Amino acid sequence: MDFRSTKLLMGLLIATLVMLTGTASASLQMVGELGFVGSFSPDSTPLSTATALTFPSASIVGATGDFDGITLGALPFTGFTFSPALLPNPLPLWNQDGFSFDMTSVSIDLQTDTNLLLSGAGTLKGAGFTDTPGRFNFTGNTLGALFTFSAGNANDVAHAPEPTSLLVWGGLIAVGLMVRRRSLG
Repeated sequence: MDFRSTKLLMGLLIATLVMLTGTASASLQMVGELGFVGSFSPDSTPLSTATALTFPSASIVGATGDFDGITLGALPFTGFTFSPALLPNPLPLWNQDGFSFDMTSVSIDLQTDTNLLLSGAGTLKGAGFTDTPGRFNFTGNTLGALFTFSAGNANDVAHAPEPTSLLVWGGLIAVGLMVRRRSLG
């Protein structure tokens, strides 16, 4: 390997090391969804007059993506006021296995005597991840006062490779091309 090639290779290695140390603490946003079921109690009946909910029981029944290893089953679910505004705000809605969801907004999509549909947004939190914008949907009815609730990240996009990985792969390809060129020449 000539001096110029050695100098270029050393420059690439140094740049790679600088990028690795500069981004080692970067975290990814969560990707995935959780499904919940349980019972709820409105503050008044019929549901068309309700302004708040409590949750005597709730369970996680499904998880995808980064939530895949979360424990399925019962968990505490915090009650809240949804009309005229979310109270308290932000609301720590649930917490399980180091993951949590802080609700920051809620809107009424449908409210009749027998059905209540809510949607909103908040922040998903988890160890090793950056706080991730999240969304939720709540569906409740008076047939046994049951509810379903789903939560997931706001974007639902796959993890994109971070710049460090791209730089490392680019550096490896460059070194491979240099070695191949040298062996052919």
